Amino acid sequence: MNEVDDEFKVRIEHIDVLSPHLGEVKALWRANSATLGFFPDGAFADYARRRQILVALDSKDRCVGYVLYYSPLRPAFRDVTIMHLCVDKIYRRRGAATVLINHLKNRTKHCRGIGLRCCRDYEANSLWPKLGFTAEDEILGRSGRVLTGWWFDHGHPSLLTGIMKKNIQSKLVAVLDACVFYDLQDDPKPRSEESKSLLADWLQIDVELCITAEMVNEIDRSEDPEQRDKSRQYAKRFTRLHTGADRVERAKSLLRPHFPVDLSLSDESDIRQLAHAIAGGTHFFLTYDPGLLAIEDAVYEKSGVSVIRPSEFITRLDELTRESEYQPARLSGSQISTRRVKAHEIPGLVEAFQLPEAGETKGGFRKLLGRFLADPYRFETSTLFDVEQNPLALVVLERESAQHLGMPIFRVARSSLSSTLAVHVLCRCVSIAARERRPLLRIEDPCLSNDVLNALQENGFIPLDSGWARIGLSAVETAAQLARQLGDLIPKLGEAYDYLKELCEKLKKASSTDDEESLLELERAVWPAKLIDIDVPSFIVPIKPFWARELFEENLAAQTLFGSDPGLMLRAENVYYRAKHPGGLEAPGRILWYVSESVDTPGSKHLRACSYLDEVVCGMPRDLLRRFRRLGVFQWKDVLRIADNNPQNEIMAFRFSGTEVFDSPVHWQDIQKALKKTEGRGSQLQSPLRISKACFAYLYCQGAGIQPGRPDNA
Repeated sequence: MNEVDDEFKVRIEHIDVLSPHLGEVKALWRANSATLGFFPDGAFADYARRRQILVALDSKDRCVGYVLYYSPLRPAFRDVTIMHLCVDKIYRRRGAATVLINHLKNRTKHCRGIGLRCCRDYEANSLWPKLGFTAEDEILGRSGRVLTGWWFDHGHPSLLTGIMKKNIQSKLVAVLDACVFYDLQDDPKPRSEESKSLLADWLQIDVELCITAEMVNEIDRSEDPEQRDKSRQYAKRFTRLHTGADRVERAKSLLRPHFPVDLSLSDESDIRQLAHAIAGGTHFFLTYDPGLLAIEDAVYEKSGVSVIRPSEFITRLDELTRESEYQPARLSGSQISTRRVKAHEIPGLVEAFQLPEAGETKGGFRKLLGRFLADPYRFETSTLFDVEQNPLALVVLERESAQHLGMPIFRVARSSLSSTLAVHVLCRCVSIAARERRPLLRIEDPCLSNDVLNALQENGFIPLDSGWARIGLSAVETAAQLARQLGDLIPKLGEAYDYLKELCEKLKKASSTDDEESLLELERAVWPAKLIDIDVPSFIVPIKPFWARELFEENLAAQTLFGSDPGLMLRAENVYYRAKHPGGLEAPGRILWYVSESVDTPGSKHLRACSYLDEVVCGMPRDLLRRFRRLGVFQWKDVLRIADNNPQNEIMAFRFSGTEVFDSPVHWQDIQKALKKTEGRGSQLQSPLRISKACFAYLYCQGAGIQPGRPDNA
């Protein structure tokens, strides 16, 4: 079948031995045999019979270029070798060679990759990196010329890439720009001391330093053969990223708007370096390049990769570790969808979520999923997908017991966002259990990944004989009352006896000593329950409807795992920006979110959610956005608008977590009644308002649908 590329006005087709274009191919070879070398006449016929010659035909059906390649017929040998790439002189630099190679790539995707050798002093040698090939090595040819070995990898997983991924999946992955690589190798300049600090022994446990295919090509561009050999040997000390060509091209398209219209050779290399880092799912790109550092915010916003100097990477390592593991901002607007699993999807889910390292077989996992799908009234089996319909997480909920919500399956696909997804899903399921008045959430999956295990440990789950568990209560009580309530649960949740008993004792002790810090910590351990005898600041904070939808609003009408719009609720922690307010906010504390009035937004002019206030920071817009960019959905234009379009105006950022969206939003009129009853006055709610704990308890009870207390004795 003929294929047409309108951009270059050439048509690409395979030819056979009967094709009238075979003679034109031979004529092109003869005209360029000085560089292509000797090739027997009969060999052209052999390759044509094998249909391993692609020709480029112009609008008048004339052959203007060809690629002749070798592809073994036996499937065990999966490497393709380019023997000739030849384009008529008048069609050079017009894209014909690019079209030929792109068609060859498409036709050989089932193979491991495409290789060739090209003389270093030939003009064509500079073409291969632009086509995505990597300079792997070089040899001295029989002619005495140096030949570069080029390779294009189709990105198929192999034993080697699998081992590499397993080695780095638990580490921070940082890619070295060329300037940093050469500093580490042997650069004596003072700046190199900053780079060499990356080689400290203590960093090796947590950080994996990597290079890209473009770094290999950067090495090849050196004119000094001794330097090339030395750099290639040094490069073997670092992990080479495994990146598929399609992912690299998508990343390049994201980056292209942030570079000049007319690209220099250096710009092209920078784009390829960053694109490989993004496609490889890395966290950091280490560089001194001022041009790349200038687009740091844009790169992070689009890809989650931080462009950063080596010195800043080292001094901020703890903060950056947290940033790489938990990036809810990258989920915002990502069009994550969720749906119930259907039987025909099981094979794909087995491929995505089976854990062979835990001893799980494909057959066993397939049978397990089939059992859950066969009983939909008892088990709710759901999958999260990204915009390209790649499965991200698999969750099975089981509701046989009135006392607990079971999770017999909890899997998260390996990716740079797996830790973030694990935290979000756990928080959501705790909320579901509490809302359904099931006091215990139990994770019963016997095969858990490291990302899931870390999320469990960091979010208050405790190990039991049959898995992991966490208490989650929908209640507003004093610490003593809650201790008694937990005590009543002990006979019903026998396996969690020690866990519940310890919680009871801690609540009693903190209550008797008025230890506010311990009480707040205990309240978060039984979230979403609230302890009304904690004397922590409480606020009603107004928020515009648009930001409420982005940060925490959700539609809970659909009885599925994540409601009707999961992309809006995948938030365990977030940040909000507003103008500085006299008196301000105070952390730690609690927030009741009031969605301000909007005629276009049903449900506005209500209290709609409750959160913990974890941190309040005032500062310049750029500094705050950079500090909290892993959280929230705010972009530079949004933060600048809050600062009245003056980047020198200080604004306020506050970090919040543990958001609970109300089942029964509280209308403005009911808020006013509660304020007048407890505070002695109403409020227009145009800025953050501090309220008493009695008012907080009353309004929270109304919003959460709990038996309301009375404002005068709450």
